[in-house]
Amino acid sequence: MAFDKTKTNTKFGLLALDDCKDLAFEDTVELGEGVSIHSTCPIEVPGHWKEWLGTLETGHLQDADFLIAVQADSATPAVLDAETRAIDVRLNAHWYGLLLHGIPDYQGGVTVLGGVGAKSSLSVRQFHRVPTAYRHIFGKRLVIDTPTLASSNVCATTILDLHEKATFRRVRAGFKACIRVIEEFLAEERLHQYVRAIDGLMHIPKGPGEPVFAARGVTFAKGTDLDLILRQFYRMRNAQEHLNEFREALDAPDDDGLHHLGSRLAYQAEQLALSCYRRLFTTPALLATFESDASTDAFWKLDDAGRRALWGDPFDLDAVREEHDYRYKLLKGHV
Repeated sequence: MAFDKTKTNTKFGLLALDDCKDLAFEDTVELGEGVSIHSTCPIEVPGHWKEWLGTLETGHLQDADFLIAVQADSATPAVLDAETRAIDVRLNAHWYGLLLHGIPDYQGGVTVLGGVGAKSSLSVRQFHRVPTAYRHIFGKRLVIDTPTLASSNVCATTILDLHEKATFRRVRAGFKACIRVIEEFLAEERLHQYVRAIDGLMHIPKGPGEPVFAARGVTFAKGTDLDLILRQFYRMRNAQEHLNEFREALDAPDDDGLHHLGSRLAYQAEQLALSCYRRLFTTPALLATFESDASTDAFWKLDDAGRRALWGDPFDLDAVREEHDYRYKLLKGHV
């Protein structure tokens, strides 16, 4: 059931983005278990909250055109408690599940937590900004359509399940790196963390890591000069790790070539990392393979055919290269 502001004795949470572009779904999409997506705000902010927060803050909510809503029954709709925290966690899981598919274009975002009491009296108990999600400067915008929302819903379910587990340590750490770096603007640090997220699924033994990273990376990716690209990922990750410049890790003729190559590799690393975690979070049997260090090691001890049977088709880095280079040439003179 979609969000209902008249349903009494409930708690709710809204994560709202305003001026969100590239929406391709109907007014409301119901995802089940009290979660729904809306293209207009389903509540009116109480007058005293408008006075306390100001029109700028409340405007992000009232003018929102993409909202994730979570609603659940509650005997204490006006109280901030563990139920409220659980709703906030669910909102974040759905937001993170969407971000694994790409970064939408929007102006600002807020999270609102509240409740509906007797006689449909609505109260807002908490109001805070959503951290900005940054897209690669030459990356494509996310089109939010119903298949994307369905897939992000599956990812959110997995994220919530992992939130309750002590196992899947590497998967949780790699996913955390992906999400944190989406909120990072610096290109060098973005690449650093995305490569760490990929590396986390490999459990590379002590010793020279670069050749192992390149050898294992072919399970996840395909494309022209793949071995070189994977080695460049690893070298750039190490350069950032040790606070060195990327020019020490890349062979480029000049600064312009260095910028172009570094930008492209950063985008390829980003898209590869996100594709890995999307696949894990939407394929339960595959996710189980990475439950522990022992099970991860067992995966990498399989031959190529055995790993391919479990992982599936590798991600196409050539397609990502074409995406990046098209926008690089188009926008180079404007950034």
